[in-house]
Amino acid sequence: MAKIMEALAHFSTISAFQGLAISAIAAFLAASLLSVFSGIYLPPNLPRIREPKGKTSFSLRTRLAYYNDAKALFQELYDKYGKVGKTVLMPGLGQRCEIILPNSSLKWLTSQTQNVLNNHESLLELDQFEYSAGDAKYVRDAWQSTVLKQDINPNLDALAAGLNEEVESAIDLWFGNDTKEWKEITVLHDVRFIVAQVSGYLTVGRPLCRDPKYLNAIINYGELFVTNAGLMGSLPKLLRPLFAPLAALPIRYYLLKIKQQFKPQFEQRTKLLQSPLQDQSFDHLQKLLQYAVKNRPTELNHHELSIRVAVSHFGASHQTSISMSNIFLNILDSDSEYNTISALRREIDEFHDGGGIWSKASLAKMVKLDSIIRETLRLHSFGSRGLMRRVMVDNLWTEDGILLPKHADVSILGYPAHTDPNNFEDPLKFDPFRFARLREEAALQGENGSNLSFVSTGATNLQFGHGRQACPGRFPLDFMLKMMIAYILTNYDIGFPEEYNGKRPGTIWRAEAQFVPSWAKVLVKRKTETNFE
Repeated sequence: MAKIMEALAHFSTISAFQGLAISAIAAFLAASLLSVFSGIYLPPNLPRIREPKGKTSFSLRTRLAYYNDAKALFQELYDKYGKVGKTVLMPGLGQRCEIILPNSSLKWLTSQTQNVLNNHESLLELDQFEYSAGDAKYVRDAWQSTVLKQDINPNLDALAAGLNEEVESAIDLWFGNDTKEWKEITVLHDVRFIVAQVSGYLTVGRPLCRDPKYLNAIINYGELFVTNAGLMGSLPKLLRPLFAPLAALPIRYYLLKIKQQFKPQFEQRTKLLQSPLQDQSFDHLQKLLQYAVKNRPTELNHHELSIRVAVSHFGASHQTSISMSNIFLNILDSDSEYNTISALRREIDEFHDGGGIWSKASLAKMVKLDSIIRETLRLHSFGSRGLMRRVMVDNLWTEDGILLPKHADVSILGYPAHTDPNNFEDPLKFDPFRFARLREEAALQGENGSNLSFVSTGATNLQFGHGRQACPGRFPLDFMLKMMIAYILTNYDIGFPEEYNGKRPGTIWRAEAQFVPSWAKVLVKRKTETNFE
């Protein structure tokens, strides 16, 4: 009895924090067990990567492989299953299990309607919008994307001149105008602010796209958005409502900052709705307001439009910053072997000699610029899977005879297909003009080679998805990336710090995503003169 009392006395000395920690761990384990037993029923004939036939769970080793070496895990999955037409199950974040369709199922997958395979529902699970935006409706009823498709993409030529002015303003601000001394920049940090301003011109317009407080809030919101998606996605679903209010506090803080900075612009633009259409702005914000008047009058208020704008600006800037940073590093990395900078400058000179007018037609002629962008996305895309969909019906069978459970998520691997030697020669090597040469070869055979542009989609270019639900943001991205590259190479000399020995720092894999090293540096110096001043 004394020993029991002694044990109870010792237990009473456990701090409140320790007690909370123990309770949290116990709750996590309990919720994990409940998630396992109350989760989606997976058919017994669905194989699990790296597990013996008939196994109904993943070993700890296989689950850790997703975090420690997803690149190798994906390659094995692709070689053993994806290339031979077989569906397979792989581990994901937390307790997730991801159904991976073979790449040969691309046509079958994209032929399914939204009521059968839904990309919005899958996106909700992937990015946890319900907690980072406050409501799932911003994805389920993503009318901001409808406005982008219907009103922005068809009018990009009309927006191009102003967009290019924003490119010049942003790059000059961050790179400076010193023609004598090299300036060392932290690539990802500086490019984030440049891209936020440039994409902000299309999203919210001036003067807000140049407001440092607004841009800082948008960038921090985006970074926390991604962090929250990983954190919430790792938790069992039963625990998410408990932890989300606390985890989302930093996001809500920056969303509040966005609302504060956005309010004057919202009020000014709302007044413009009374003006004739020709006197109104043509950016995304004004088109959102016009759409809301006709189709979503209950959302025509500061709160709702603030969140729509934040989500849209995040979508336009986050991965664009990563892509532009990788392009910048890859141009320098490949220069010694391919004379990349001189070749790109010659193409940019031809553009200026032809009048220097930015348009869809002039962009299409920039095949070398286009090639280096697509080659960068082929090897260094942020995400490694494409066409993520949620199963919405019962009795849906894959082409290889697997019954897909309702509410399961399916997708197709992108990165292994992009680096398959059957698809590309020397696939792991960065070749800046790979696609420019392929387009030349296509032209000699009487083909237009449009499927080789970076905005095209297909089995070997899945960064933007494919089919009817392909990302509409790739068309504004085409303008932004080429404008930024052209302006930098026309007006600045660029180089690596001496200690890099001409080679870029590699990307960092975290689970299935590739990140630019946050510490990567580049040297820039304003040219004393250009051919086009």
